[in-house]
Amino acid sequence: MKIALVLVAAASVAMGQQPEPALKGPTVATPAAKATLVEQDFKGRLKRLEIPPEEAALKLLSLDEATLKKTDKIIQERAAILDKAVIENLDLVGQIHNAGQSGDKTEALQLFREFAKKLEPLKARGKLVEEIQAALPDEKQERYAALVREYHEAAVEDTVDQAASHGGKLSPREAIGREVLQAIGREIKRSYDRQIAGRTADYEKLLANLDLRPEQETKIRNMVTDYVQQTKANPSTEQKRDLFWKIHKELDREQRAKLVAYYRGK
Repeated sequence: MKIALVLVAAASVAMGQQPEPALKGPTVATPAAKATLVEQDFKGRLKRLEIPPEEAALKLLSLDEATLKKTDKIIQERAAILDKAVIENLDLVGQIHNAGQSGDKTEALQLFREFAKKLEPLKARGKLVEEIQAALPDEKQERYAALVREYHEAAVEDTVDQAASHGGKLSPREAIGREVLQAIGREIKRSYDRQIAGRTADYEKLLANLDLRPEQETKIRNMVTDYVQQTKANPSTEQKRDLFWKIHKELDREQRAKLVAYYRGK
């Protein structure tokens, strides 16, 4: 009898069927998990996205290549506007960062408002979610908006809950304001990293080849950071030459030879 059951099961598998259990209750369909941007960590807090939900939601929609190109073009164009504002106002960006680090919320808010005046071309395009939504196929638009809205609502709720857990109290309106400021701050940081980190990548390769001692590396890295900020990542030939000799001065004989060899190779 057991052998017969095994043979029946084997035949079922061979024909692309799954063998039925000997004792089987009623079949219950398991609903497919609905795609969402809202996930919780092990503490029950919202897992914060590293990119704006307006961008992250696109990955959940199974879009065709042509649509992805359209949405990517929108994102890149908006990023270019922000990048221009950031690179032309690095001093102001630095002040915003310092105010945030010091905990001076009033100063930070005032500086944010000043920076916001530099973003008129971005404001003229409208909200990111609306611009992307309009570029999507009709059947994807409602789902896209719902994904973004769901995440923003969860973020506001999380902010209110976290304030309460520390003995504070935030209204939903206040939480929305905080979320907006933090979102702007993250986008400014992304822009800064795109430009400053991108422009200093070449120096990272250089420093890796010089076998610097820790104290040398710290000093030269600070030089490079100041240089990129002061030149707004667009140095003149004279400024490039000046940085070369500043670095050269900090090196020993062998390191100087490597520095010269590196630039000859470039």
